[in-house]
Amino acid sequence: MQFKWRKEINNDLADWDGHFDPIDLKEQLLRVLKPSGNLFAFCSYNLLGRWHEIFDPVFDTFQFFVWHKTNPVPKVERAFVNGNEEDDGALLGWPCPTPEEVRLILANAAPKLTPTDKIVKNGSTKGRRVVKGINKNDYTDLYCSICLTGMRCGEALFLTWDEVDLDNKVILIRPGKKNGVLWQPKTRASIRRIAIVPQLGENFARLLNKSRNNLWVFESRRGTQMSMSPPTKRLGEICDELGFKNRCVLHSLRKYWASTVAQQGMDWKMMLKMFGHSDFELILSTYYAQNDDARMVPEASKVDFGLDLDR
Repeated sequence: MQFKWRKEINNDLADWDGHFDPIDLKEQLLRVLKPSGNLFAFCSYNLLGRWHEIFDPVFDTFQFFVWHKTNPVPKVERAFVNGNEEDDGALLGWPCPTPEEVRLILANAAPKLTPTDKIVKNGSTKGRRVVKGINKNDYTDLYCSICLTGMRCGEALFLTWDEVDLDNKVILIRPGKKNGVLWQPKTRASIRRIAIVPQLGENFARLLNKSRNNLWVFESRRGTQMSMSPPTKRLGEICDELGFKNRCVLHSLRKYWASTVAQQGMDWKMMLKMFGHSDFELILSTYYAQNDDARMVPEASKVDFGLDLDR
């Protein structure tokens, strides 16, 4: 790379920097990672977009750190990201589904049971027909709860029944040991209380009644803690099966909550407290400003200017 304002940059690829697709290692990496684990990937510029495409849906946060040897080029990181925004829609933020799309997602979140021709005896003479999909997890309640609370997917998967107060109708997002593992919310602003709306209260009461260990709110069929990858993967599959133009991730359901409460006029201060986000300017510009035009005339019409203009 040659510049008029500095010495030439040696941008030759190293011997090890050949053709490589991170998708080949995805399942192995996720298999050995704890639900609260972090993944650090060192790669060349040309693979940054590919790593983002594969792993951003799996984690709560995906961050770029550009390091050009020991002599960083001014504005390299900024130039790289801005130059790829138009080509990679993911860098602009995951899509926010419409109410109809959310209804379709919830209607298709349960595993599809498909009878097969196989018969398992299990010690009986008659046997039992094998049904494909019977051991898969049902993610309907997880998806629905994120839509009704705006919780981050990591917060939902680490939510225990000790943090659900059904009497006072609040969820407590707080640090602490959970099944012997110390868990921390993403930021200090993430430590908060979230209201349990009536529909969610009914769902929680049902989940508590059928819980195996009375520990995890969203548990697998075996009563263990759900991991991040399967519900994320299943949500993408649902979007593909339904032919959605935009592929949603779990964070899209959190954005659905934020967009919905903003559209319906929830006070932004209360919204910030429940959303667990410290950047109020970002919240106002992202979720409230987009609805200003729709609310402008009705809000302005409420004002009494004290003028008699009937004549």
